[in-house]
Amino acid sequence: MLKTAHAQTSVPVTVVDPFSGSPIATAGTLAAIFGVVMNLVIGVGIALTVIFLGIAGIEHITAKGDTKKAASARTALTNALIGFLIVVGAITIKIIAQNVVGISGTNSGISGITPF
Repeated sequence: MLKTAHAQTSVPVTVVDPFSGSPIATAGTLAAIFGVVMNLVIGVGIALTVIFLGIAGIEHITAKGDTKKAASARTALTNALIGFLIVVGAITIKIIAQNVVGISGTNSGISGITPF
């Protein structure tokens, strides 16, 4: 006799916007909650990558021939690009894992959230 694992049980969880207090989404399973967290982490990673690329670019432009500042800006730019590749790799791994398991691109079990 097969029993249901705890990850498969339906426990409704509502994600609430911390600023307004209004519900953002309702998830019914642990897998759905994990999907929301993954999308949130990837979104934050993309935002941080763009911010750090911008900062490194501004540092490089404002170096004005100073070799130490230019080298520091190049290092920051390299690190931001490495971070970007890590985020793209995470998105790729997520999509491959979804295709291997057979999950469609939608967030099944979640209402109120658009897919990433």
